[in-house]
Amino acid sequence: MTTTGKCFVLKHVFKNVSNMKEDENQYSEAEEYYGVEWRMSVGRIKEHLQFYLKCVKPVEVGKWTIEAQREQVLLSKSTESRFKEGRATFGTTDTFHSIWGYRAFIGWAELEKDFIEDDQLKAEIHVKIKKTIGIYKDNMRDFDETMEEFSDVVLAANDEKFYVSKLYLAAHSSYKTGQI
Repeated sequence: MTTTGKCFVLKHVFKNVSNMKEDENQYSEAEEYYGVEWRMSVGRIKEHLQFYLKCVKPVEVGKWTIEAQREQVLLSKSTESRFKEGRATFGTTDTFHSIWGYRAFIGWAELEKDFIEDDQLKAEIHVKIKKTIGIYKDNMRDFDETMEEFSDVVLAANDEKFYVSKLYLAAHSSYKTGQI
C-alpha cells in the first residue's frame, strides 16, 4: 500500500490469546488519527480468528463517511506475515458500518502454530484514508486576519491567506537559514 496522503498504522500485541474462548474479543487501545479514533479487535469464532478495524466515531455526531483502504497484518517470526487487503466505508447511514474486517482471517490451528509466540499475537492494520465527508477538526492555531497585526509574512495557498511571523516559521521549520 502506498503511503502518500492520509495514512496511519495501528499496532498492537494481543496477550493471552491461546486462552480466548469462543465469541470472546480483545481490543487495542483507541488511537486518534485525522480527528477520528480507531482500534483493532481480534476474537475467536469457531476455529478461526476474526480480525477487525473499528472506527470509534460516535454516531450522534451527524452524517459522516470515511472511505479507506486497509491492509490487515499478522506478524510472525517463524513464517511470512499473513495479510489481507480490502476497502471499507465507515459512516452513519444504513449502508455503512463502523467496523470492517474478516470473520475468518486465519484458521485457529495455523494461528497457534505459526503466529502465537509466548502467548502473544502481533497485529497491524495499515490504513489509507481515500475520502472523508463530514469529518472536521478545530484548527489548533489561528493564522487568519486576527493575526495580521502580529505577522510580518503573508503566505497564500488555495486563495487563503495565512498571517505568520518569520520567527514562528523559523522555529517550526526543519530548513534552517541565517537570512531571517
